[in-house]
Amino acid sequence: MQSVRSVGRQCRLIRGEKFTSWYTHHAKSQSPKTLTGGTRRQYRLALRDFETWYRQTYSASPAPALLTGEELREWQGHLTGVRGLKAATVNQRLAAVKALARHCGRLVAVKGVRRVEQPVEPLNGRELGRLFAVAEGERWLDKRNTALLSLLGRAGLRVSEVCDLAMGDVTLNTRSGAALVRKGKGVKERQVALSKQARQALQTYLEARPDWPTEQLFFSRTGKPLDTRDVQRLVEKLARLAGIARQVTPHTLRHTFATRFLRQGGDPSADLRTDLAYCKRCWATRTWSRRRGICIPTQRRFRRWWRRCD
Repeated sequence: MQSVRSVGRQCRLIRGEKFTSWYTHHAKSQSPKTLTGGTRRQYRLALRDFETWYRQTYSASPAPALLTGEELREWQGHLTGVRGLKAATVNQRLAAVKALARHCGRLVAVKGVRRVEQPVEPLNGRELGRLFAVAEGERWLDKRNTALLSLLGRAGLRVSEVCDLAMGDVTLNTRSGAALVRKGKGVKERQVALSKQARQALQTYLEARPDWPTEQLFFSRTGKPLDTRDVQRLVEKLARLAGIARQVTPHTLRHTFATRFLRQGGDPSADLRTDLAYCKRCWATRTWSRRRGICIPTQRRFRRWWRRCD
């Protein structure tokens, strides 16, 4: 096992295009529980962005073992003040650079940008109905779109989880059904129960789905697996067609599912936490219930559930 000093010497030798390629090698060496595939992609993009800025600012290539807090704070100011990026994006990019520096034995103390949580307004019943109505049609693509919306708005899956679903991950029976999420947040695997409406939408889609040589559940008209941006654009387009003036994203549908679940008397202590895979740090159910005026059944049961979420 290499010492911190030897790793630091390697890091000081990083120049030019090797900055991001070396981090790619570093990320692959991490435990699968440490970084998911999506996080690794975002980290590579962040490091490429940092390298470009560093070269333009200092006319030199960055060395992760020699980075200073002043340099990172200057980059942070550039991201927020000049480029106007959101706090979550800035903090993720800072985390990528600090992770590489830490691996090289360099601890850089830079606080992230404080996030101001913007409440996500769920769709009401009429809006949700209009959204599903405009997605309906006779083409297999229309049936695909309805199945996608069902997994987002009637099962509460994340957009990345929907895109990662394979054919073998969905189980449909007459009275029950489930979707196996293999790559959830934090690389956690879980089973998500499917409602009758979601099962019907998936069954209709599977019957019309073209026999493409791919195991991915959802793909485009050319056979290419859908990515998160494809689904985001699709949801935005359907929302416009449905006459919904405000912005609607896949995450809006996820919040809609949770809000409707609680209002209909669902149990947050088990069902909601399992289906949405939220932990204590997310403040999920408490935030939803407070903003929506939803009564959680007994404070004692809520506190017991809250402690179990750790």
